[in-house]
Amino acid sequence: MTENEELLKKLFAEKDFKPNDAQYRAITHIEGPLFLTAGPGSGKTRVLLWRTLNLIVFHNVQPNEIFLATFTEKAALQLKEGLQGLLSIASKYTHKPYDIAEMYVGTLHSLCQKLLSDRRFSEGMARSRRSVIMDELDQHFFIARSDNWNALLEAGGFDPSKAVDAYYQINTWFGMSREKEIGVKPTRIDLNINYRSRKQIVDTYTSFIEGTNWENPDKPGQYYRIPDKNIVAHSEDNNTSVILESGKKEDVTKNIVELIRKIKEEGKISDYNQCALLFPSLGAAAEKEFENAFEDAGIPYYAPRANNILNTEEFLVVFGILAKIFKVEANPDGARGEGMKNFQKWLQAALIRADEVVNEDKNLEEFIVEKWTEIEFSKRNFRAMANYCEEKKIPFTNKAYAQTTRVLAAVPKLDDNVKRVLLSKNLNDFLTKKNNEGKPMSVGYVLSRVTALDWTLLDLFYQLNTFNWFGEKYEKAEKGEEDSALYNFGLITKYLAKYMEMNNPIISGKNFQENAMGKNLFNSYLYTLYRLGETEYEDADDPFPKGCVPFLTVHQSKGLEFPVVVLASCRHNNRQARPLDVLVRKMFVEQNKLPEMAEPLDKMDEYDTMRMFYVALSRAKNVLIMAQFKGQGQSTYHALNHLFNEKQFANCSQLHVNELPDSNDKSDRMAHVYTYTGDYLPYKNCPRNYMVFHKYAFVPSRSQTMFFGSLVHQSIEDLQNFINGGIR
Repeated sequence: MTENEELLKKLFAEKDFKPNDAQYRAITHIEGPLFLTAGPGSGKTRVLLWRTLNLIVFHNVQPNEIFLATFTEKAALQLKEGLQGLLSIASKYTHKPYDIAEMYVGTLHSLCQKLLSDRRFSEGMARSRRSVIMDELDQHFFIARSDNWNALLEAGGFDPSKAVDAYYQINTWFGMSREKEIGVKPTRIDLNINYRSRKQIVDTYTSFIEGTNWENPDKPGQYYRIPDKNIVAHSEDNNTSVILESGKKEDVTKNIVELIRKIKEEGKISDYNQCALLFPSLGAAAEKEFENAFEDAGIPYYAPRANNILNTEEFLVVFGILAKIFKVEANPDGARGEGMKNFQKWLQAALIRADEVVNEDKNLEEFIVEKWTEIEFSKRNFRAMANYCEEKKIPFTNKAYAQTTRVLAAVPKLDDNVKRVLLSKNLNDFLTKKNNEGKPMSVGYVLSRVTALDWTLLDLFYQLNTFNWFGEKYEKAEKGEEDSALYNFGLITKYLAKYMEMNNPIISGKNFQENAMGKNLFNSYLYTLYRLGETEYEDADDPFPKGCVPFLTVHQSKGLEFPVVVLASCRHNNRQARPLDVLVRKMFVEQNKLPEMAEPLDKMDEYDTMRMFYVALSRAKNVLIMAQFKGQGQSTYHALNHLFNEKQFANCSQLHVNELPDSNDKSDRMAHVYTYTGDYLPYKNCPRNYMVFHKYAFVPSRSQTMFFGSLVHQSIEDLQNFINGGIR
């Protein structure tokens, strides 16, 4: 045994890690590329960390020469924190520091963003505008604008002005891409021992996935899934760990919920969030049945993706009050289309809930009347000047000069405050300056500026937060009680800020003249949020609140594990291949570029469904419970049905809960790193301010502080670039 091998084993012992033969070979492999097949619970993340340590500590690979990629920022952070911990232990033995500050650990998206904004790739090393990764909502609104859509088409080489076969153009564009092979056959190592689950659980999901023929019918010996994984359980516990509860949906859900209660009461799980319900998709009938069963049993559940965020109390109250302030009315009967009719019913419910809150707070009622007065003032003065411009045939697009403001100040019935602003030195000096720069402002700009309110939508939201109903929510959060309201308030600030980014944030008489708040904010923006089904807040660092049974999609559960897992629906309706898959396949065939491994179109749905249920069946550590609804209108996916008939599973009443192993709550939540300037000073200045902006991610209504921080950051970057020989 070499000196390096001895030291590596000492490090293993210090972390109480005993790698099996395959894990050890994967960690120490350094000759050429490595193809690692890893089954569920096989310790692949741990192997990845130790493999990276081996390269850095024992083979002198520089950290900045290593790229660790994962799918989520949270997983990337855990990899980096875990690696730092291992390297700090190694330093005690080697007496060398290991700095991974220059090592890239992150998602592929963030890597691409980093490359796009790296000054070393820009001409003259000039600072490039930082690219922003759009979320789904940003993408929706971006594409919805025709000018952006046309720009995307042109960037892709398409002509938006021509009515041509778009499918043909897109297929041709995709056909230009080429794949490059690495040219070296990698070494294959299989991590096939499951350390997570009890034996019957492992046997169940391996039997299930092997129940489908994955072999290419045209090329015997070629498979659409990595063959010969031979996954086995490390556990030798042969007691019952898989339950199948079949029957009427009301009975099935009730029995499963009661079993969960019993498991909790007997201390086999320490919290309800250690039990997860998995669904192929949320919103199905099975989910509603389980919701009813948990409510009847008095057990809290957490299903953020099952509820439209606009239906929460906070959204109803806030936007109901905003609708009252801007005098937006609901009209379900006059709505065109089912979608708009449902949205108008939502708006109607929001107004009713807002009335209930306002009626209990006299000060809030007076505040709304005060805002009506301010809006009427702005609206009245804008209308007077707009009518004058129309009579005198002065287009809003005309250039504005100092003389223009004097003419407008003479308009009859104009309030004195507006006249003073029109004749103010600041406004006229600004107009003169812009004209001298060759960037003149318009008459329409002047009308909007002098009738602008001194608050934005975000300002208005924060003003509302001073009233009783809002104060009660803050008090509960500060006492450590229910704080979901503040998370929803944070989302409201996010959506209002996004609306202000997309539209002019300044509210002026023009908005009320054209009913912009009714058309843009409610019937366009909020209607889009309603249709997209935006869901409730989810904390990425703490996705499963304590005391609640989480409802997840199977896709959400990837990479997770729970002591108790319920496959809450065994149903799947077979589907044909998606039109996009059909089009792409046709393109490849016509261009004679069909990949060597291309799943048959008629098998795609089956293979995808098998993989999905395989994920669901392999998430449990101690107990896997499967719900099979029987009766009229109920069905079971054929592969699961075959599994149920092949194996004789126990039902809920036959499980001896006292024989279950205790669950060890191994939370992988990372300790938060606090800083003096970013955390201590803001908290010392105002604890409530710190709470809302740091914990609940409220968006500030003003951006001076953010601007100052960006300015300091960019100045330091410029200095560093100058010292390194770059161009400022």
